[in-house]
Amino acid sequence: MTTPAFKRVLLKLSGEALAANQGFGVDTARIHEVAAELADVQKLGVQLAIVVGGGNFFRGVADQARDMDRVSADHMGMLATVINALALQDADFRRRHGQPLLLYRHRRISAGDGDQGRGDSQSHQG
Repeated sequence: MTTPAFKRVLLKLSGEALAANQGFGVDTARIHEVAAELADVQKLGVQLAIVVGGGNFFRGVADQARDMDRVSADHMGMLATVINALALQDADFRRRHGQPLLLYRHRRISAGDGDQGRGDSQSHQG
C-alpha cells in the first residue's frame, strides 16, 4: 500500500471538469470517474474536503445573464455549485451501495435564527 504524502487534502473541482467534453451540465460518465478516483484516494487513508465549482452551469448561460442583477447572478452560481455537489454525492453513494442516499455531513446555514451550529448534530450518515 502506498503511503500518502498528506493526511488531509482540500480539492477544488471546477464545474467545467464535471461537464467534461459537453461543456455544459454534468457528464454522468465523468462524474462517476471522479467519484471512483476520490474513493481510491480515500482508501489510502487520506481525508478529503471537496470544493465544487458551478461554472459548467453558470458560464453556460452567461450571455443570457449579462444584464442581470449581480445578486441574482451570484445566486445562480451558488445553485450551480449545489447541483454539482449533489451529482457528485449521488455518484459516490451509487458506486458504494447501488442506490442514492444522503451521505455527507451538511452544515445548516441560517441567517438570524440562532441555529448556526446545529448542522453537525442533525447530519445524516449512509
